[in-house]
Amino acid sequence: MSTLATNRRLAPQVYDLLGEVRARFRRYVWTQSVARWLTAVGLMCAAWLVFDWALEPARVIRMCALGGAGVLAVVALQRLVLRRIFVPLSDRRIALLLERRFGDFDDSLLTAVELTESPVEGRLASAMLDDVCYLAAQRSLTKSAAAVFDYGQLRQALAGLGLLAAILVTSGLLAPQAWGIWFRRNVLLADELWPRRSELKVVGFDEQGRRKIARGSDFELVVQANTKKVVPEIVSVRYRTEEGVRGRENLSREGQAQADRDEYQVFAFTFQSVPSSRSLDVLGGDARLRDLKLEVVDSPAITEMSLDCRYPDYTGLAPRSLAVTGTMQLARGVEVALAARTNKPLQGVEVRLEASGTDPQVLSLEPGLDDPQAFSLVIPKLLENVVLAFKLRDRDGIENREPIRVTLTALADAPPQIAVRPQGIGTAVTPQARLPWLGKLADDYGLSAAWFEATVDGQPARELPLEAATNRAEFEVDLALEARDLNVRPGQKLELVLKARDNDAVSAEPNLATGEKYLFDVVTPEELRAMLASRELNLRRRFETLIEEVTATHELLVRLDLEATPRTAPSDDQPGADGAAEDPAVRRAAQNELAVERARQNATKNANETLGLSVSFAEICAELVNNRVDSTELLARLRDGVAEPLRTISEQQFPELDRRVKALAENLSPGDVSRHNRDAAAEQTAAILREMQGVLGKMLELETYNEVVELLRQIIEAQGDVTTKTQAERKAQLQDLLE
Repeated sequence: MSTLATNRRLAPQVYDLLGEVRARFRRYVWTQSVARWLTAVGLMCAAWLVFDWALEPARVIRMCALGGAGVLAVVALQRLVLRRIFVPLSDRRIALLLERRFGDFDDSLLTAVELTESPVEGRLASAMLDDVCYLAAQRSLTKSAAAVFDYGQLRQALAGLGLLAAILVTSGLLAPQAWGIWFRRNVLLADELWPRRSELKVVGFDEQGRRKIARGSDFELVVQANTKKVVPEIVSVRYRTEEGVRGRENLSREGQAQADRDEYQVFAFTFQSVPSSRSLDVLGGDARLRDLKLEVVDSPAITEMSLDCRYPDYTGLAPRSLAVTGTMQLARGVEVALAARTNKPLQGVEVRLEASGTDPQVLSLEPGLDDPQAFSLVIPKLLENVVLAFKLRDRDGIENREPIRVTLTALADAPPQIAVRPQGIGTAVTPQARLPWLGKLADDYGLSAAWFEATVDGQPARELPLEAATNRAEFEVDLALEARDLNVRPGQKLELVLKARDNDAVSAEPNLATGEKYLFDVVTPEELRAMLASRELNLRRRFETLIEEVTATHELLVRLDLEATPRTAPSDDQPGADGAAEDPAVRRAAQNELAVERARQNATKNANETLGLSVSFAEICAELVNNRVDSTELLARLRDGVAEPLRTISEQQFPELDRRVKALAENLSPGDVSRHNRDAAAEQTAAILREMQGVLGKMLELETYNEVVELLRQIIEAQGDVTTKTQAERKAQLQDLLE
């Protein structure tokens, strides 16, 4: 309560005037402050609506704006309302206000209020105070509390608030959805967008505006503009990568959509080989699609793959696991269980199976229940080449860019391999011949049977089985067939061929392999000897030619003139260097080098030919033995007198000659060393010639022996003819006597 309320010196009218001014002042301040505060809040909301509509900020910005608006509203309330309303209004301040408003108080009111608040001592002071109070009371009678205040500012504040309220109410009535959208967006913080004249929609993003793609892949951003609304001329995308790189690109218009025909106008832009995630904002006309997230993840890939193989029983192979490395070659008929593991959990696997001769199949596989990064595929029987193309889809919906291909090659069981040929026998054989065969039979998984097939003069074939080759992967053939077991006679033709069959149980029938066919003429022993004698004659003639060549090599070495070889070649600064090509000594030196090189070539050639002759005579020996027409003396002449000496000459004498000629070629300058090397080479050729002449003598003896044998054969044949004729004559004579 005011101190004046208990002060009896002041008149009641002064007390009433001060109280009424205080009450009016508080009502004035409260009304004006609240009006101003409401006006400020209303303007802030209106500006906030315009700002949100124009820029449509992100949710985080709207959250900040909501917080900032709340802070501003509280600050404005404190500054405009609370601070003014709760200001203390003492009697002195009210009296000062009245003194300033009404000048005729002449400080009587302020003096009366100030003096009455403190005790007054003395009669004179008390009388003066009474006079001042009386004067203030008299003048208060003519004063009105309402005249103290200037209501123009209050009316302005109320008018501004009313105008703003009218505008807000009118806008709320005309566009209630605008304030509803603003309230939901900025108070409830919903992600609702403002209505647009243009409407855009991105393809492939989820409801949260996210899209996942494989790292390093191309991404095509497709935006659809609603043709029922305004289609923007330009649609652009702004992006910001994880590394902070910013950019903006314009999308390309695809075609020209018509509102009465097409629902959307399509715009597109392709990001090439996207390496990392980025945020996107799509802009077109007044439409905005903000905070789109393009997330880059690793594409699914197979990290491990293996094949568990169970082979057909006939192969005898144990089951085994193979790591997949490119093209896999597997036995035909194998059961394959493919197991794979990926780098991330899978949603599904699509397998395109392409087999030779069949239409492609598409299989859908599910990942393992316990391990979503694993899947498997079983091929019960691999009969044809198969190409598997795996398309993986992970739980993000990402697929591998290119199908992962695995080729399974079905290797058919190869036919048996036959590498067998007759040994020590020619194309002519006797009825009592022994036919040796040497070589190897082989098959991947074992032979079921092998046999010789013999045909005599086109008669039905006869099979001669090889029992020891059955159920063996490899078999060394070293055997001999007896011609007498085949009942052949001179003049007939014998055909022999080796055949083999494997254990292939997958194909329609096992594989059959046929070796080379060999045709033999069956002759008498005398005919065979005559043939071999003819071959010996041809070989002897070749040997005589070989002796002539070695003799020529010997003469070439003997005539070699080493004194004509210059010790050193003329240098460029010596006289006559320019005419070195015409120098006779240099020319003779070149001829000597050519002669020595020719001698080396002849030695190599003659050594090979000598070895060939040795082999040919050894084959004649083998044919004699295998046809059982040999004799101890004949074999001794052929083997010990011809074949073995020729082999010794080829393998020992000629290499020594080559060594000596090589030493001669390394030093052709005049001197004792070169002459020694030349003489040593010539001496070696002479030694070879002596050995050859000795072998030639054995050949001539063999020819004489053959001639004697041939003469004896003719005598025997003549004796047989005489005996036949004698018997015929005796029969004739006996018949005459009987008659």
